[in-house]
Amino acid sequence: ITSNEHGQSADEHSVNSNIFTITPVDMDATDKIDQTLTCNIGDVTQAVDVSWKDPSGGDITDGNGGYTVTQGTVDLSKVQKSTLTITAATLQGLTTTSPLTWTCAAKSTLYTDSEQSAFQNVVVTFLTYEVEVKSSEVLTNTA
Repeated sequence: ITSNEHGQSADEHSVNSNIFTITPVDMDATDKIDQTLTCNIGDVTQAVDVSWKDPSGGDITDGNGGYTVTQGTVDLSKVQKSTLTITAATLQGLTTTSPLTWTCAAKSTLYTDSEQSAFQNVVVTFLTYEVEVKSSEVLTNTA
């Protein structure tokens, strides 16, 4: 860089850029068993701090309210997979007749002054199964 005004040239400054991608994984689920949601953080070389929010926008804390947060580690492809496991009991306490949205965001642990990313939606569509009972007869020794 050359500046005629300030009489300087080749004035160099290192600039660290911490850009990562967040890829939430939408899913179909049932409220009858525990469910695990996934948020993939890409383009990272060091683990980031992942935060989760429930459908009402409340912060999720690991081990509270039927939630288990796993931060994950960075794999060889520079992706950190964070998961949120929700107990069936917690899911059954929600209204699941329409899709619900949890959110995840990430913050650098390497550049502590950096801002947390925007929260990204993880949409869960709940499946409803019906059982229809019909009577039938089977003759002895024919089944």
